[in-house]
Amino acid sequence: MSENKQHKISSRLKFSRKNAGFSSVRDAAEALDVKYPTYAGHENGTRGMSRNALELYARRFKISLDWLLTGKGDMKPRLIGKDLISTVSLMGYIGAGGEILPEFGQISENGIEQIEVPFPLLGDMIAFEVQGDSMLPVYEEGNVLICYKEQMRSIECFYGKKAAVKTIDGQRYVKQIMRSYQDGKVNLISWNSTPIENVELEWIGEIFAIVTKR
Repeated sequence: MSENKQHKISSRLKFSRKNAGFSSVRDAAEALDVKYPTYAGHENGTRGMSRNALELYARRFKISLDWLLTGKGDMKPRLIGKDLISTVSLMGYIGAGGEILPEFGQISENGIEQIEVPFPLLGDMIAFEVQGDSMLPVYEEGNVLICYKEQMRSIECFYGKKAAVKTIDGQRYVKQIMRSYQDGKVNLISWNSTPIENVELEWIGEIFAIVTKR
């Protein structure tokens, strides 16, 4: 990325941060869960930004990723009719008790089908349909979980939170992630089923939204 292009992106990032209501760089960094020197460097143009960082800023500041990158088009996601419409690929089923089937790596990049949702999706996301009842009443069978395709935060950030996960042996679940007494491993907690203890995770899909298939 050229120095001039990076400077322009940084200027749009600064404008977006203020427009989102963050009066200081430090406040924004804390809200974004990004280290202050990293975010400050992104905003003042002294540090390059990865695609994941750009998607995070667009998502949290509720702006168009294309606008942040290029300055073209609308700053806010485009309205279609009266609703904000996006589509996301349904990659398979996620077990609220059992694993996700099939693994999304075994099917086409476009997934099983495309799901329409009435709000903007500003990052690279995928969806899974819930099967099973071990996570009732939070997740019901037939709900669609929209998750970030790439894991953007360390495992420690997910302790105590619910997420889609893939274990090192290829099993996929939606569970609450808790710290294990074994280094590098976690416990996966259900509301209505026995915990899965001391497992190693390959991937964590942060849940962005829960919708019902139309």
